[in-house]
Amino acid sequence: MIFTVMSQMTLGGDTDNYEYSFTSHKEALDYYRKSFLVMAETIVDYDGDFTSTLFKGDVMIQRNTIGTTINFINNEM
Repeated sequence: MIFTVMSQMTLGGDTDNYEYSFTSHKEALDYYRKSFLVMAETIVDYDGDFTSTLFKGDVMIQRNTIGTTINFINNEM
């Protein structure tokens, strides 16, 4: 069985899509979890969103989304 992790990252208005396939559920789930750690650390400094979806074949197993909004006060950071 093929497990697929599909992700979409938006930072500063630019969107990138990623897709990775794995032959084992453990490998796919490890990648899925690690991608959330990395993306949480990345988007915390930017106005951005990250969505990741884990599929087993054509069936969606889970989907998670994280997002960050930054409000600038007097155009200062």
